[in-house]
Formats: sequence, C-alpha cells, structure tokens
Amino acid sequence: MLVWRDIPNPSHRAFQQDVKHYLKAGILGVNTESRNAIATTFLNLYFRARLLWNPDADVDHLLVEFYPKFYGPVATPMEGYWSTIYDAWSNTICTEHEYFVASAIYTPEVMEELNNNLQEAERIMQTLHAPGRKLTRNEQLYIDGMRFTRHSYDILDAYTTMVAAAATDVDYVKAVAAGERGLKARTEMAAQGGIFTTTRLERDGTPWWPGEVRQYRELQRFIDGTQGALITKLPLLWAFHRDPDNAGLSTGYANRPIDLGYWKTHQKELTVDNRKDYPEAWEMVRTNLYAQAQGIRHIDRQSYTGHFWYRTEVELTSDQVRGATHIRFPGLFNECWLYINGQEVAYRKQGKLWWLNDYRFEWDVDLSAKLKAGQNDVALRCRCEHHMGGMFRRPFLYRPTAP
Repeated sequence: MLVWRDIPNPSHRAFQQDVKHYLKAGILGVNTESRNAIATTFLNLYFRARLLWNPDADVDHLLVEFYPKFYGPVATPMEGYWSTIYDAWSNTICTEHEYFVASAIYTPEVMEELNNNLQEAERIMQTLHAPGRKLTRNEQLYIDGMRFTRHSYDILDAYTTMVAAAATDVDYVKAVAAGERGLKARTEMAAQGGIFTTTRLERDGTPWWPGEVRQYRELQRFIDGTQGALITKLPLLWAFHRDPDNAGLSTGYANRPIDLGYWKTHQKELTVDNRKDYPEAWEMVRTNLYAQAQGIRHIDRQSYTGHFWYRTEVELTSDQVRGATHIRFPGLFNECWLYINGQEVAYRKQGKLWWLNDYRFEWDVDLSAKLKAGQNDVALRCRCEHHMGGMFRRPFLYRPTAP
C-alpha cells in the first residue's frame, strides 16, 4: 500500500488470514510481487514464506522468537515499537493504495509512541559502549539492527512531518526542509544495506519522493512573492455532503444554507467504525486527508465512490479581492466542479483511474472578479469513481505576481 517512500508497510496480519483461503481453494503456488526494499517490507517476505510452507504457523510466536534474536538486550522496547506499527495497520480503515495513506496510519500519536520506544532502546544500547569494552559478534549485530531501525524511524518521522507541514499548515518551507532531511536519512540507510531502499528503482518525476519535495518547493513560489503572494489559507475543516444519487446540484448543495445541526448533535456517534450514509446530513471533514481515510464509506464499509460536496465560507476584504485572484488546490483527486457564491466558475476533467493522471494532483482556478468583499461561499463538487476522493492538501487563495 505504501510504495516509493521506504517506510514500513507490514502485511503479515492480513496474509495470515489470506493464506487460509488459499489453502481452502487448493491453489498450487503464489507469485509475490516485491521490490525487496526491506525498509518497507521488513519481515513480510519471511512471514509469507513461513505461512506458505505451513498456513497454520503462529506469527505471534515467530515474533516472540524474533525480537531477542534481532535486538538482543532491547527486545522489549523494540517489541513495543513494532507492535505499535502493526497495530496501526491492523486498526486502520484504509484500503487505498500508495503514499497518500501514510498520514492516516502514522498519526502523531503513533509517532510519539514509536519515538518513546526507540529512545528507551537506544538508552539501553548505550551500555554496550562502555569504555574499553570489546563488542561480541552478536552485540555488533544488535547495534547494526538498531542503526537500521533508527534510519527507518528518521525516514518515517521526516516524511510525516513533511506531509503535515504541506497538507495541514501550507508551510512549504518546512515541508521541503523535512523532505530533504528524510531523503538524507534514506541515503544513509541505503549506504548501510543495498536492499533496504527503493532508491535504485526511482525515476525522475512527482510520483517519487524527490519529486514530491520538488513539488513543495515549487508551490512555495506561489505564496512567497516569486510567482504569487498568499492572500489567505482556506479553512482546514470544510462541510461535507455525500451525494450517491448525484442529486446535489438540483437540490441546491452549491448554494443552499448548510445545516450542521445533525452533525453537531451526533458527531460522537459518527466514529470510523459505525458511520452510516446519512443522506440528509452535512458533516465536517479535513482538507489535509482524502475523504475515505476520514471514514467516508458506504454503509457496507466499502470506500465511498460517487459524487460528494465540500463547502466553506471565507471572509475577504476589498483589498484581498482586488485585481487578479486565484484559488489553488495543491492536492485534489477526481473530476471536479467549482462554485463561488452559488455560480459554477470552473470544471476539472480527470481520468477515472486517478493514478493515470498528473501526479501533482493540483488545480489552479482564476477567480478574478468572482469574489466579493465580505463573505464568500465556496463549493466543490467531486466525482470519485475509484479508490481515493477529494482533497488531501489544504487549498489557498493567492495573487499571481505580474510577469
């Protein structure tokens, strides 16, 4: 699910269920696609081999054997470290594919727990470095294992920091700095072992991590006065309405007043595990994470597909709406229609399969003479036909710099 970023993507808890179905179906063999980047797969291929040989193998028991053999004196905190990762993957509702999933799984709470476990392990490991003490072969292997894990954490920490800076804060300077820090950590991991990373397979372009950093560097130019100057960041939280029957346009979702009463009363009930399709209810979602990862699913828990709407209000001064004004969506999937104060102002065509579109996933719309001083209503209608839907980076208004 997470490719090209070299951050952990464990699959053994899913595979130990899948292999039972393979056994029941009487299949003769399995061809596993893997880039063999150990920073991503880690124990996946080992467990897969063990389970294909014996579908009744106890993965938890294999892990009990693994931690002391690989980590030695720091087996306990490192069991806590990897268990936190495994639980995050087991508990996620995400079924989508690629690096956009990362921030939904590796939340700030998960990252804090990983950091605590890693620091505890490194504190214990310091006892192996007493002056004049000669390391045994196994102790050196434990140290090497911890070096690998430290690199892995640094890559993950830098990546999640980068995404949060860009997607939540519209702080592309911080995003670029974090991205470069992560790429440096990834280079250090690659130097430790050639099979640890996918760097040797990368090509030039936005789908790969260096290209994502370059994209943030280029987005910075639209808000720092180089190609444009920031007018305002649009809200992080927008009202959201599912529209499975595509009736929202005729119903007035683009301009009718938004009623959030149901959401305010029942939002505690609308957890990711029991959300239902409330056809008459607006709810609130974030613009820094695609819709399905926030619990936007069908009643059978399948990822939502179909039409849906975002709505927000923005208060602007006469100076802010004077002259050329643009809205930029720096991360947006799907075919979309944009409405300002109830009027359609732009249409965006996208291919049905999102991964066959431009991986920048940006949309820039000229709103000159479309906005007014005072309150403006912004509505975004989207059509998601597969997988991920909606915004995943916070949009902003800017004024282009004269050429």
